[in-house]
Amino acid sequence: MRRLIMILICVFLLIIDNTLLPFFAVKDYYPSSLFIFIIFFSINTDYWDAIEIGVISGILQDLYFCQV
Repeated sequence: MRRLIMILICVFLLIIDNTLLPFFAVKDYYPSSLFIFIIFFSINTDYWDAIEIGVISGILQDLYFCQV
């Protein structure tokens, strides 16, 4: 259940990251909410959970940004 919640949070932050945050850009730069979440999550959890959430979010971003 915890993994499902983390995956849903990552998907939600990925959507927010690519739809709403570009409107809040300062000089064409804006923070990545997904990356910030991954960093804070990694600091506060153990090693394997951090690797797992990093891999999941990396795969999600690769799927979103692929140009096939």
